[in-house]
Amino acid sequence: NQSKDLSLTDVDYTITLRDSADQEIINDSGIYPYLLPGEKIAVFYQNPIDENDPPVHSVDVTYGYEDTRVSDRVTSPFSTEKIKYWEDDMWPIVSGLITNSDLIVYTDVRAGILLYNAAGDVVGGGTAYIDFIPGQDSMGFSSYVDAYDTVASVEVFPAVTYSTYEYDDSVELWERASILDYYFYTGEFNQLFGGAIIQNNLETFLRDSILTVIFFDEEGYVTCYGSQYIDYLVPGEKLGVSPYIYSQPDGATATDFTIFIFPGEPAEDYELTENVFVVNSVELTGEYQDQVKV
Repeated sequence: NQSKDLSLTDVDYTITLRDSADQEIINDSGIYPYLLPGEKIAVFYQNPIDENDPPVHSVDVTYGYEDTRVSDRVTSPFSTEKIKYWEDDMWPIVSGLITNSDLIVYTDVRAGILLYNAAGDVVGGGTAYIDFIPGQDSMGFSSYVDAYDTVASVEVFPAVTYSTYEYDDSVELWERASILDYYFYTGEFNQLFGGAIIQNNLETFLRDSILTVIFFDEEGYVTCYGSQYIDYLVPGEKLGVSPYIYSQPDGATATDFTIFIFPGEPAEDYELTENVFVVNSVELTGEYQDQVKV
């Protein structure tokens, strides 16, 4: 956005690949709800070209917006730090921290990632999806990317989407749910495992809660993360959660972590008022691989 005081709304783009006859081979398009004064977004587009398709002769990039409005924010609340490119054997990874300067919790934040060579040309990229970022706090991310040349530098461009919800970062919000206990450890092949016990502190069901754990190395770089969506939390009850944790890049070693629980929303008019399930017995078994029978 080139304006210094106006936001652009419903910002859309289309990338079209054409052949020598100016016929469209394939395209990609997207739309963002708004772009603040001076704010940038990055789009990385990758799509395989079928062997039966003609060679790409030209690329068109068109973009526009629906309207302008006087912005109530001068700049984007998001900034990035500790961005790192990991040359993993399986697939390259970019990780980092996104800081939110607002007293607002943003959910479903999307970050465009661009990779550059030493000459400053774009040689790859990807997209990171961040479940939520607390107000005046940071949230880590780790995302697989595609690189087609030696990478000299990386830029990350966080932005809200049409899926983003905003919540006042208040005591009332965070007190809806608590993390009572947690434990994480490194297993074989540098894999991370663990879990947490969380509790709904309300007298009503909570819906769409998210548990997130971010792992860091000794220099403060994000090595990986884990997350778990929880559809419903029973009023006043505890729940054990073991999130799926993505693999660390080759050479990365986590030495610390932070853990968050986004409480979600009270489930209005939910048909149950209490947990109707009872666990009658639990058994840990298995000679070569532990299993739990319930």
